[in-house]
Formats: sequence, structure tokens, C-alpha cells
Amino acid sequence: MKKIFNKDGMSLLEILTVIAIIGIMSVIMMPQYSKYKKSKSLGLAKTQIMNDIRSVQSYTMTTFKFTDGSFPRGGYGIHFSAGIGVNSYIVFADKGTPDQEYDSSDEFFEEIELPEGIEINSLKVTVGGTTTEVSSVDFVSTPPYGIIYIDKQNKVGSSFVTLEIGYTNGSSEGAVVLVSSGSMN
Repeated sequence: MKKIFNKDGMSLLEILTVIAIIGIMSVIMMPQYSKYKKSKSLGLAKTQIMNDIRSVQSYTMTTFKFTDGSFPRGGYGIHFSAGIGVNSYIVFADKGTPDQEYDSSDEFFEEIELPEGIEINSLKVTVGGTTTEVSSVDFVSTPPYGIIYIDKQNKVGSSFVTLEIGYTNGSSEGAVVLVSSGSMN
């Protein structure tokens, strides 16, 4: 009977061959893993934004009370800002005069941080077919029916906001579109 395996172990050439194969596979797979990781982070950020918008709408519809036990007459909203280094947004209660925007009389509810390395690059508001780039925008859901206001306007079906999010170095981008009817893409 013929021996298949060498009982003396592996030769240096065999070990070097295995190490070379592992090295080549690592070099090929590393860029793909990096792209995958960025794609997943952008997807996570978009999902987080959409979930927070749904939460704001839910707070309004379920008469969610604020910290002092009162219900904000102007509803709940999210304040978005765009620019270099902007990697968070604010959820607020429109407690002061119900004006459908974030201001100093409103109660700060929570600041939401986006995943590391992702920022809000730009905000574009479209009303009646005209698109304008803005530095900040408020998305507010008002009681009792959850009517949506985008920058103090309620133009159902004709107004929407496009939030462009991406990596700090601009290598990858994604967008969330908020429509005044309450739907999102």
C-alpha cells in the first residue's frame, strides 16, 4: 500500500504557498469589505432617519405627553441641518406657540447622532416643482390628525424634502425623500 501523507510534517514550500494564497485572497477581499461596510452604514443611517420620522408621527397620533405632562399643541417634529460636519438632527416638541418650526420656545426632546463618519450633506426643499437648497428644514407632525408641515408649509403631494447623506470624505452618498403626505423613500 502506498503512503499518501508524509509523516514528517509540511515542507517550508507548502507553508509559504498557503501563506501566499491567504495573502492574495486578503488583498482581493479587503476593498470589497470596505465598500460593504460603507453601504451598510449608509443604509443604517437612512433607516434611523425614517424610524425617527415615524416615531414623531406616532407621538402626535397617540397624544404622547412631554416631560411636564402636557401635550405640545404644535405637535412633534424633527429639525435637520446640513453642512460640513453635521452628523446629527434634533427631535423636538412644538410647545410654545404652534408655529410648525423649531425655535427657542420649543422643548428639546432628543439629539440623534448618525453613524460614525456619516453627515447630512445637503437639504433640498421642493414645493410645486421648484427646488431650493436650504441649510435647515423642519418636518413637523401636528395633532390631532398628524398633518405634516415641511418648513411651515402643508402642500400635500406637492412638497417634499430630499436629505442627502454621505460619508465625510464624500466617497459614498444616499438620500431620504420625505413627502408632505407622510410617505418616505
